Amino acid sequence: MRKIIEENDHYAITVNIAKNRIIIKPIGFWRSVKVVPNYLSLITNTIDTVLRKKFMVIFEASEMMTHPQEVQEHIHAVGIKKILDKSPSAVVVVVPKDGIALMQAQFLNKQTGLPMKAFSSNAEAEAFLDAYAEKHHLI
Repeated sequence: MRKIIEENDHYAITVNIAKNRIIIKPIGFWRSVKVVPNYLSLITNTIDTVLRKKFMVIFEASEMMTHPQEVQEHIHAVGIKKILDKSPSAVVVVVPKDGIALMQAQFLNKQTGLPMKAFSSNAEAEAFLDAYAEKHHLI
């Protein structure tokens, strides 16, 4: 069962407590870091207070559009590093449908060293994490 942490025009952050997962869904175009002032703190606070060790992450980026460099550097790259510092057991990405946003996501993953698997749908990502969790006795 999913619990909504925050949902607005720019993103949705939800958790599946039973499966120990955070689902981070950037939506649309973010013209600057000012449009998402609480995004990073919500993510880190949720990981720290709601999830358990060995949590899993789904970046559901299918609705994300191309973002300016400022947003890439000060939100996405910083956010990925903060998440990696929390030692997730698995990270998956549902890739953006927008071609340029997809290239940005690939560059960001390479730049931050994000060890992740990419999928074209949320259902595929969830199925992969279910199998991963079962194999590694995480649920």
